Amino acid sequence: MEAGLLLDNETVPARGGATFERRNPVFGEVVTLAAAASAEDAVMPADSAACAFVGCLWTAPNARRDTLLEASRLLLARADAFTEIQWVTIEDPDQHHPI
Repeated sequence: MEAGLLLDNETVPARGGATFERRNPVFGEVVTLAAAASAEDAVMPADSAACAFVGCLWTAPNARRDTLLEASRLLLARADAFTEIQWVTIEDPDQHHPI
């Protein structure tokens, strides 16, 4: 599995293409090759968040609340899937699902 950096709802590599490996502690094989972010990579999401925050300042409190409640609802709706992935990993490490 490859994991990049998430920026403005898009997956992007780290600047310079730096990566790191996450290995299965039991079998030793690489299970994830992930983008290794640097301090420079942290600037873009911070700038993006600042822009989003400016828009949020002009959003009415009830609309902000509704957005957060919807995000909560969506996460809770997938809680069983998150739990299933965790239990499959614990019960059968050969499945190599992320926790």
